[in-house]
Amino acid sequence: MTIARADDQAPTLIKRYANRRLYDTGRSAYITLDDLADDIGQGKRVKVVEAKTGRDLTRRTLVLVLLTDGHVEKLDAALPEEFLRTLIQLEDRSLMRLFAHYTRMTLSSFAVAQQAVNQNLELLKSMAPGPTDLMASLSGFLTGRKKDGE
Repeated sequence: MTIARADDQAPTLIKRYANRRLYDTGRSAYITLDDLADDIGQGKRVKVVEAKTGRDLTRRTLVLVLLTDGHVEKLDAALPEEFLRTLIQLEDRSLMRLFAHYTRMTLSSFAVAQQAVNQNLELLKSMAPGPTDLMASLSGFLTGRKKDGE
């Protein structure tokens, strides 16, 4: 699976109201956390703000998306318990910034590696013959060999 990158898109503004309802300004409709998860899964960027104050709630909302039934198993699979424990235990601001920087760099390295793997797979696909081409070549080889050996 490829991680959808949405770096070149302007984020869709999502307003979060006091009653926790999410309003997608792009659709002009209220949405659920599952709807938001689907949008993010398709590579769309979002910015979630508190409707009354404009305070950025994007990170907090992304954590809530991960805690929904459809995504909570990703936390179990992707975030080791030690990572979560370390995150909770960090109290020093400079260590938190260092940890955040390290995490961003690691994710960036992962994205580069994933892109390289995908490019190599595409290259291999273009170099490998399709099943019909392979059968035709094999048939021609075998037919040519019989004629030579006769």
